[in-house]
Amino acid sequence: DYPFVTPESWDVFIQGLGYPDAPSAEQYLPNWTEAFARIQTFGDLIQNSPGVDIDAEFDKLQSDLTAIYNKQ
Repeated sequence: DYPFVTPESWDVFIQGLGYPDAPSAEQYLPNWTEAFARIQTFGDLIQNSPGVDIDAEFDKLQSDLTAIYNKQ
């Protein structure tokens, strides 16, 4: 069905297997719902608040996510 796919086309894929994502997008994320909500709040803030200090808010986001991920 795809004559343009040749064995050489797969070479990039095969070489890429030597560089796995760690952690990958499919890996378990603790407290996912809470973390996702916090990320959405950050996105809403920077999109809807002119003059917001993005660096300070990003630092706060990192701190909040660390606390969320480390909850038991």
